[in-house]
Amino acid sequence: MIQPRTIQVWVGAVLVITILPSLFELAGVSFSTVIQPLDPTVIPAMTDPRFVQDPELVDGLHHMLAGSFIHTILEWSAFAAATLTAVLAFLHFTLHRDLVTPLIGLVLFYAGCMDAFHTLAADRLIDSAGSSVDLIPFTWVLCRLFSGTILTLGLVAITNTNSHLLPDRWQWVGRSWLGSSALIGFASLGLGLLAYLTIWLCLTSQKLPPTLFPDAIVTRPWDLGPLVLFALLGLWGLPRFYEKYPSYFSLALWVSMIPQVATQLHMVFGSMALFDSGFNIAHFLKIVAYLVPFSGLCLSYVQVNRERTMAIGDLRRANESLTELERLSSDRAAVLNQVLLDLRNTQSQLIHAEKMSGLGQLVAGIAHEINNPVSFIRGNLLYAKNYTKDLIDVVRAYQETYPDRPEHLQDLEAELDLPFIQDDFLKLMDSMQNGVLRINSIVLALRSFSGLDEEGMKPLNLQSSIKHALLILNHRLTGNDSMAKKTGLSVNLETRYEAVSPVLCYPDQINQVLLHLLTNALDALEEAIRQDRQCQDPNWQPMLAVSLVNLGDRVRVLVRDNGMGIPESAQDQLFNPFFTTKPVGRGTGLGLSVSERIVKSHGGLIEFSTAIGQGTEFRVELPIKPDSLT
Repeated sequence: MIQPRTIQVWVGAVLVITILPSLFELAGVSFSTVIQPLDPTVIPAMTDPRFVQDPELVDGLHHMLAGSFIHTILEWSAFAAATLTAVLAFLHFTLHRDLVTPLIGLVLFYAGCMDAFHTLAADRLIDSAGSSVDLIPFTWVLCRLFSGTILTLGLVAITNTNSHLLPDRWQWVGRSWLGSSALIGFASLGLGLLAYLTIWLCLTSQKLPPTLFPDAIVTRPWDLGPLVLFALLGLWGLPRFYEKYPSYFSLALWVSMIPQVATQLHMVFGSMALFDSGFNIAHFLKIVAYLVPFSGLCLSYVQVNRERTMAIGDLRRANESLTELERLSSDRAAVLNQVLLDLRNTQSQLIHAEKMSGLGQLVAGIAHEINNPVSFIRGNLLYAKNYTKDLIDVVRAYQETYPDRPEHLQDLEAELDLPFIQDDFLKLMDSMQNGVLRINSIVLALRSFSGLDEEGMKPLNLQSSIKHALLILNHRLTGNDSMAKKTGLSVNLETRYEAVSPVLCYPDQINQVLLHLLTNALDALEEAIRQDRQCQDPNWQPMLAVSLVNLGDRVRVLVRDNGMGIPESAQDQLFNPFFTTKPVGRGTGLGLSVSERIVKSHGGLIEFSTAIGQGTEFRVELPIKPDSLT
């Protein structure tokens, strides 16, 4: 969040720094470089090797080149400011992965490169075909014009991008650290070479156009172009950029147009010669214009650091308060922790209860809709079978009475294979009747597990409940599910039931526990098949063992599988609400948590033992009659 007070102070400081040189000039202060001409009589002596040993001659030469020295200092300061801003923008990119900031930083880096090559040419560190009188102002104009142009083009490209800066097939460039860094590196190299080539073309030109007209009102008309560009950026381009990408950096770019425009005004209307007051002020303000975005990035880092410091301070204070509270009232904290645990358990119970309520309603509807037509079919099948038997008897009597039937009837009987139909049709009716009986048994099992026929605590036959649960899961036991069809493996079921008394309980809840345990065991076997358990042990076959043991006044139910076992890291959390070892979408983490709550509410016990690579066994013990009812 950008602070309004910070903006006011910041913009005010930039305005003051920009206006002060003009106020000093109005007060009579000159910022021109005082150049002391060199005595012509000493020029021949400059070819003497002993010239460098003459302090007066060397000092005079330095005074004569004072303007060039100051110009070099100002230009290299501007280059350093632009480079620092670009480096800080790249650091900002490595932290926030925001391509906008480093791309604008590249623009500033390009402008700084232009300034650097312009300075090298002006100081004759790079050979030039033209004179410095024309070269310095002309390359200055090029630097300013190109700086404004490339900044304008960059802003147009960024603000008109709908979503991403790169095409879809190049999205990896902007997303990965290596790709983005390569993009920025190549762009930096390319812009630097472009800056050098621009200055090199100027250096190789024999004659450059004049850009300085001391006697005119507009002393540097070529600088009007950059002036217009920077003014448009300040009034239109950068406000839109700041609106789309609000940050200290985008605001700093906008504010930097104040010294940029002031720089061009000093050059257009104030500079009449090299190294005069307007010339030096303009170069100074250009440094200010480069430092403003740098200060924006610094403010951004200060803001982030301040927010982080405040967050750390808040966290430290909260931690100290929590520690003090725990130290002063540890017992109360334990109670609160227990309340939170109870709330979480209650939440899991409510979620599971709602789920089972919806499941019960669904089962009720399915059982009702299936049971009515099945009862109708079952009632009519007996009559259909009797009618069919009578018709077959009539056909056989007809065949015996009329053995010499017309030839076309005998051909029709042969074509239909009438003897086979007479023999198989009754078997077909018996098969249909068996199917209807199986549907009836499934409906009864669903009604039993949904609790449709139960209300309150009732005596429950656990053996019958286990058989009903296995009937519901029969498709997973007989090799009809997708995993068994894919692998060709089916589950071997082993059952052992001792004679036990009915258990007084809530039948629908205990049925849920049994179904959860059997379902988890089958899931474990499927996971073992999926992990190619048979490849590790060729003799391995998936096996599910269910036992019912009489313990006198208690009953024990054992459900054992020979799957992969439960990892040690998960064993302590197995009964925690919402904890699951199953893949996403295949488990809610509520089954065992709710089962433990149901068993304990009945005065029972649930526990398990497991071995990696050998399987898992769950044991449920229930009292014949809960203690609360004895």
